[in-house]
Amino acid sequence: MIVLIGLAFALWARAELGRNWSAMVVVKVGPALVRTGPCAIVRHPIYTGIITLALGTALDSGTALALGLLCALCAGLSVKSRREEEVMAAMSPEEYPEYRRHVRAPVPYVL
Repeated sequence: MIVLIGLAFALWARAELGRNWSAMVVVKVGPALVRTGPCAIVRHPIYTGIITLALGTALDSGTALALGLLCALCAGLSVKSRREEEVMAAMSPEEYPEYRRHVRAPVPYVL
């Protein structure tokens, strides 16, 4: 069930981001800061869904390897999310800091 919740949340976030989504951290011309749907709940909602999906998988498998892979995933997404935060702050210097104050990261103080 946790896996399905994570998958559904990630897919909802992807649909809500629409043309603003990119697999790579890139500067886009004229993107709007999305503040609706899952983006109103948590920053980096696709990562939240992926982490939830991976957590469900790790719990289901119950192995140290799965837990280690979950930790590696979180570390990688932490690095990527920090880069995205820098880009978003540069692209929306007035809006993004305010959004950041009101919408929490997937794992506060970590990711």
